[in-house]
Order: sequence, then structure tokens, then C-alpha cells
Amino acid sequence: MGNVAKGDRAWVVGRSEDDEEWRLLQRLTIDRVYIDGEGAQRMVAKHHSSLFFDPSNQDDFEAQLRLLQFDPTRPIDNDGAMIGQNIQAIRRLSEEDIKLLDNYAARLATLANH
Repeated sequence: MGNVAKGDRAWVVGRSEDDEEWRLLQRLTIDRVYIDGEGAQRMVAKHHSSLFFDPSNQDDFEAQLRLLQFDPTRPIDNDGAMIGQNIQAIRRLSEEDIKLLDNYAARLATLANH
């Protein structure tokens, strides 16, 4: 998880139900980071300030994923399901990436009971 700290935001993406497209699933506000009993680093999100997006009510997110540059700059260089290889680990977003995600997320329906 690298340098994840309290107050950071983590964006979660995943594949559509039919595994044909990408979806923006969550924007989590990190409340705490800790090491569990097995030595794995874990994050706990603040429920009230995190957002959970309705995956059934959005278009394919792949085009936006391919626009992300990250910090340090290392854009996604795969297509389709193979994009998952580029985003398996947590990667720091650039300021432009954060703006892109915030603007995209503002247009999405959220799930009321998350």
C-alpha cells in the first residue's frame, strides 16, 4: 500500500458483471492504516465520507482509466481486462488524475445503502 495515510482517498475500480467493461466502484476516504496479525497492511475507510457508485448505471470506464498518468508518470499501457495488470497495486494519482476522477464521479449515481 505504500504511502497510504489517514485522510487519503482510494479509488476502487472493477469489471462489469459481464466482464466486458470497467466501472468506477468506490471512492474511499481512509480512516486508518494498520498491519494485521499476518503482517499484511490494511486500510479502514470512513463510511460516512466514502462514496459507493452504482456499477449498473454507468458507461465503460476504460477511456478514463487510460487517461490517468499517475505520480510518478506511468500511464496504463494495456487494453480491456489486461488493464488490471497495471492497477493491481495502489498507485499515487497526479493532481490532474484526481480532477478527472472527481469530475467523472460527480456524474455517477451512488448507492444509498452501502
